[in-house]
Amino acid sequence: MINRLFISNYALIEKAEIELNTGFSVITGETGAGKSILLGAIGLILGDRADFSVLKDQEKKCVIEGEFKISSYHLTGFFEENDLDYDPITIIRREISSSGKSRAFINDTPVNLVLLKDFASQLINIHSQNQTHQLKNEDFIIQLIDSYSDKSDLRNTYKSELNHLKDLERKFQELKDSSQKLQADADYNRFQYEEIKTLKLKDINFDELKEQVAFASNQEHIQSALESALALMDQEDLGLISNLQMIRSQIHSIAKFNSKFEDLYQRIDSGLIEMMDIQSELSNVLDSNQNEDSLELKIEVLDEINRLLQKHFLKDIKELMDLEDDLATKIDFADNSEEMLHKLEQQILDRKQMLSDLGSQIHEDRKVIAKDLESELKTLLSDLVLPDATIRFDIEKVDKYRTTGMDQVRFLFNANLGGTLTEISKSASGGETSRLMLAIQYLLSKKKSLSTLIFDEIDTGISGEIASKIGDLLAKISDNLQVISITHLPQVASKGANHYKVYKESVDGETKTYIKLLSKEERIHEIAKMLSGNAVSEASIENAKSLLTFQ
Repeated sequence: MINRLFISNYALIEKAEIELNTGFSVITGETGAGKSILLGAIGLILGDRADFSVLKDQEKKCVIEGEFKISSYHLTGFFEENDLDYDPITIIRREISSSGKSRAFINDTPVNLVLLKDFASQLINIHSQNQTHQLKNEDFIIQLIDSYSDKSDLRNTYKSELNHLKDLERKFQELKDSSQKLQADADYNRFQYEEIKTLKLKDINFDELKEQVAFASNQEHIQSALESALALMDQEDLGLISNLQMIRSQIHSIAKFNSKFEDLYQRIDSGLIEMMDIQSELSNVLDSNQNEDSLELKIEVLDEINRLLQKHFLKDIKELMDLEDDLATKIDFADNSEEMLHKLEQQILDRKQMLSDLGSQIHEDRKVIAKDLESELKTLLSDLVLPDATIRFDIEKVDKYRTTGMDQVRFLFNANLGGTLTEISKSASGGETSRLMLAIQYLLSKKKSLSTLIFDEIDTGISGEIASKIGDLLAKISDNLQVISITHLPQVASKGANHYKVYKESVDGETKTYIKLLSKEERIHEIAKMLSGNAVSEASIENAKSLLTFQ
């Protein structure tokens, strides 16, 4: 329920704070006093889009804040899923800056409007006379029927199976489309695959292959360079090794005189050993001869790899190997897709049969519930001075898997004895529709987990005994949840446990809107004024007291 509403710098409201109670509260006020402004402010904390024009003072920001008691509405999961701080007393705030930017908060955490709407829809439902179009909304009627079912598991299973069916149908179509394309490309894919497969890429060290081919291709130059290098190292008098040996001998002869010479000797000795090892390795390389047939084959393989890399716009052999695997997968898929499609098709048929069985069970459940609801609604409408009203839920099973089941549902109504049952839009006046909607809201209030229900002048076009009956029913609804009714009827206003008045005053040349909780005496005066107009008489005062006495 909503505990408190704070409004600042919104339309004609400079600042207002309202403490709201449980049970049935009424809000009254003269036409144009600002009742619609109040609803507009509530709409903002429910996620309605903001408009810069609502700022009373366009130099200041507008703030709308609602405090809600949510401890009994099992919403902790919502807070966890959306990374919000849970508090049994939760505050929703909307701010509209002077630049026109809007921000929304739940317990001081910024949220977007989609999330705000989702959350607020679980707390408050605003019903106005122009919302009676819901009676023509099939989903709303199905929701009414299903709220009285004790077989929610059945409907949840149906929804789950329907989602599985949609997934299977999507996979089937994707597989079918892919299969058709791959079948068309099958011969070309096989040709490309065989081209790559022949090279046996997994057995090739590509870097080593390139090195071997480069070596063999430049063998003359390499041999000449090696022979020259060995000659420079191996000449008897001028060779590098011979000279190093002489240098080592000279340094060795003086090493005993200074430790530095000993270090130099060790370094020269190590260098000589290294040079002799290099000489040996160069000789081995020079003596090795590569098989020309093997070289020719390696050149062919390298050329083919490079050709395929260029053909497929690839960077390296790894990408070529990945392409080989991808082509193998496509070929395998094309070869086996028919069998895969057949399996999916059978799964789809099995799922449809399961859904049809579930849909039939839901259909039978709804037919039973509908009869009870027809009886309950007829009783309620009789209490609302529609004793001859007839109602029927026309439930027809169709061959279509809908999100709500396999039913097509129509709500048929007739207000008069002996009349023909037709759709609500063709058979009910505004007052009859309002009473019918109120009766339905009463039934929903006993089943649906809402904390607050707001009625915006749904009693328009109604008076006398009917108005009193509507007030009684609103009071009954408030046994299950918080009810707030904006009304212009004294018979309804007198039924409220709490009575708030919206009024306008001129202050310093400005018109401002205010709202306050009326005391007992103020309430008598307000209802008397609603009965007789501005000229409140003794008779209207007594009449007001009488209405309040029998509430």
